[in-house]
Amino acid sequence: MINRSLSYAAKLRLLSRNPAKETTPRKVITTEMKFFDEVQVQQLLDAARDRQDRHYSLLFLAIATGMRQGELLGLKWADLNWKTGKLQVKRQLTRAKRGGFEFSEPKTKAGKPSIQLAQEVLDVLEAHREDQRLMQNFNRSRWIDEDLIFPNSIGSPLDKYNLLKAFKRLLRDAGLPEIRFHDLRHTAASIMLNNGIPVIVVSMLLGHAKASTTLDVYGHLIPGKQRAAASLMGSILSPIPKKKSKWVAPGCTRNQKTCLPTSFLPRYLGVKLVITLLSR
Repeated sequence: MINRSLSYAAKLRLLSRNPAKETTPRKVITTEMKFFDEVQVQQLLDAARDRQDRHYSLLFLAIATGMRQGELLGLKWADLNWKTGKLQVKRQLTRAKRGGFEFSEPKTKAGKPSIQLAQEVLDVLEAHREDQRLMQNFNRSRWIDEDLIFPNSIGSPLDKYNLLKAFKRLLRDAGLPEIRFHDLRHTAASIMLNNGIPVIVVSMLLGHAKASTTLDVYGHLIPGKQRAAASLMGSILSPIPKKKSKWVAPGCTRNQKTCLPTSFLPRYLGVKLVITLLSR
């Protein structure tokens, strides 16, 4: 847009030249998408559980829902309805411009107004809440109660850089390749899509405004689904093979290649007689 405007101004001789043509476009650096398969996910969670890692429940929820890191760190216990198993995503934790942390609206307008959690996830969170109460009692004099589900050791917002350090250390201990914490979101999406969860459902869980966004980002993860869809449509649209009739005309046998039924014999003889008379 700017380049076209400057070119038009130069054409009208409002400018002597278009300075945009003398600039070098900034190179866009894209980050390769990485994700774990189901075996690696179990390996990661097993390592966290065996080491009694305090971030085990955070990792469990991240993979189960595909939530963003900021959304996870912004969760409060008041956002969770234990009876219905639904989790409200109302905020995300971000770094303030002047230092420290602040809560802001979820990244996308669609957000994730309500996420249904499985009973296994609720069980993990319930155990985590008990551990958090013990930590709160231990650090009672320093504890800052902000009702956060995943705070630091004194109840304040968890620094994402400290979380990343702990995450990388856990990956090394588990013998897994290094990935970003955000790649757990890609992991959740790939597992759901490859196990047949509809794109529209995955899109809602991820908080994408449109299902097309989910397809643009993760469509390449499900090439096998295209073959399955093609096979399904082919089987639906293929013509139904006609069954051979078992009916046999009177006076004929099934093995006869040509047969004139007895009911048609008088008509056949009459026609033959007419043809014979006309040919004389």
